[in-house]
Amino acid sequence: MKYTSRPYQSRNDLFEIGRLIRRAYARQNDFNAWSFCRYDIWSQRRIADVESFQDDLWQKQFQLMYDEMGRLAGTAFAFNNHHWRNDPEPYALLLDPGHPQLAEILLDWAESSGMREVEVIQGNTFLTDLIQSRGYTRSSDSMVLRKKPLANTPVEPVKLPDGYSIKVLHESEWDCYFKAVHVVFNMMDTHEAFASIQRSPSNIHDLHLNVVNEQNQITAFCSVWLDCDNNVAEFEPVGTVPQFQKQGLAVALMSYACNRLRERSCAQANVASWSESVGANKLYSACGFMEQDRLYSWRNDSHR
Repeated sequence: MKYTSRPYQSRNDLFEIGRLIRRAYARQNDFNAWSFCRYDIWSQRRIADVESFQDDLWQKQFQLMYDEMGRLAGTAFAFNNHHWRNDPEPYALLLDPGHPQLAEILLDWAESSGMREVEVIQGNTFLTDLIQSRGYTRSSDSMVLRKKPLANTPVEPVKLPDGYSIKVLHESEWDCYFKAVHVVFNMMDTHEAFASIQRSPSNIHDLHLNVVNEQNQITAFCSVWLDCDNNVAEFEPVGTVPQFQKQGLAVALMSYACNRLRERSCAQANVASWSESVGANKLYSACGFMEQDRLYSWRNDSHR
């Protein structure tokens, strides 16, 4: 098959890649390292970068490849971190599982563009073997990918301590939410970026949830995103403000969210956590999310 390639042209490319991720997941859910949720959030942040700060440098490191029918079959691009570290940016490699031969072509392009690091999901033995054969070394840490079936499962009890309740996040509370997320993850969002994220294809307004106390302080939070094509949800982020930990707030919140997903007839919920995050992994295991796979970074410093 003959393929055609081109660089990034417009934000329509971002939405086309999102559709590729969903299509690929339906065919083989352990093929691509990026989930629909991670990609939707990332791409909407890049749109906000352009709209708010005229930052379009990220657009320069994109390659998209199309099959003979004009359908997007694969892409590679450098992603974020360029403000945070001196090393070259890591790259994402996303493919339609029906076109695995594009992997080498896109890797050649990425390496010629300066790539030294790429992410691969452990369950994709084809890509793992290919990356290893090209001299890449796997990181010692990883992202733990967990899944929880929801279809035909019972409603979960939601056990909150006295004085706490669950409410949907509203725009008037965004600043309070940003501060809570900052305390947990050391990340401060902006109104512009968060508003852009709300426009993502997987955003569901009433699945941005908070636990609040009697003083209306946000004590725990979670957002749930929905891939309507595959009937799969993903939690990102989930956190409890440190001074309110060890009260079962996050467990209650995730149980409540899973019940809301059952009301929508959602079949499965996913969540990812860093392998070194002991607290997060204990939480997700306690909530019934079982490890299914791992995502590793692979690095090759010979490409200098």
